[in-house]
Amino acid sequence: RGMCANVAHCGNAGNMACPTCAKLGVKPQVYFCNQACFKEHWNDHKKVHTAWKQKVAAEAAAAQPPGWINSYDFSGSLRPGAVTPKQVVPPRIGR
Repeated sequence: RGMCANVAHCGNAGNMACPTCAKLGVKPQVYFCNQACFKEHWNDHKKVHTAWKQKVAAEAAAAQPPGWINSYDFSGSLRPGAVTPKQVVPPRIGR
């Protein structure tokens, strides 16, 4: 499936997926060759979970509409959408 995430000490092929990474949906999936490597690398590896949770939370917050939308009295059924980041037109596409 992949190399063991404990590459500094191991370098074997990994076939055991981290269950927390699987539950959180971490991409790319992280593998370990055995339980001993998993335990040895755990203190460093759990930082991946924290970073992933922060990334997911930031993406969820960016997808939410601004707070003023809930208190504004709209006159019709249309509502503003989420603002997406500006996309740059490649130079190969003329104006």
